[in-house]
Amino acid sequence: MRASCTAKLLLMRKAKKRSQVPKGVRELFARFGREGGKIGGKARWEGTTPEERSEIARKAANARWSKAKSE
Repeated sequence: MRASCTAKLLLMRKAKKRSQVPKGVRELFARFGREGGKIGGKARWEGTTPEERSEIARKAANARWSKAKSE
């Protein structure tokens, strides 16, 4: 996993624009990102106490309900 992150950084530094990175490489990095996100979210959630989870949920609900409705 670490080698792929290093490869990504090197490619992105070389490429000034996204279009310069080959499509297959972009798709591969996108897949790595999705997989890491799935694992990371679950691990982060398991590492919190019930009180912390409640606070996170409360903040998320407040953020959703405080948005102005566009009609």
